[in-house]
Amino acid sequence: MYNVAMNDTPSPLRARLFDELKSAMKAREALKLDALRYMLSLIKNVEIDLHREVNDQEFISVIQKEVKKRHEAVAQMEAGGRTELAQEEKTKLFILESFLPKQMSKEEITAVVQNIIASSADPSFKGVIGVAIAQLKGQADGTLISQVVRELCV
Repeated sequence: MYNVAMNDTPSPLRARLFDELKSAMKAREALKLDALRYMLSLIKNVEIDLHREVNDQEFISVIQKEVKKRHEAVAQMEAGGRTELAQEEKTKLFILESFLPKQMSKEEITAVVQNIIASSADPSFKGVIGVAIAQLKGQADGTLISQVVRELCV
């Protein structure tokens, strides 16, 4: 394994992944085990590319990308009439989402964006969107942030 620091303590999310993997094996939860193993393979592939262990922010980023892909897959499966596969995918999606931080509501995003607009020298969309995305990264969906900024900068 690659080490981020001199100590060998894994990130809290990585430790949680291994704990959940172990408990899923003991409970013989095949679907959960499949989703967790897939998540672990995604993380390990990124670590191989980076030549080090991922930190929590990178871990979250990898999972967010996968959640987005799986949402699209569920929509396609439902459109194609594959409800059983869609339900299985939703279950795996729920497991993946459990590793993400709680997402902010639209009202919370609106409050943050209003503060950014009030303190910004450039209250236009271009001036606010970059600051908002940087400040809310990992806490809210980018499309929702963009939507709120568009509404408030009009």
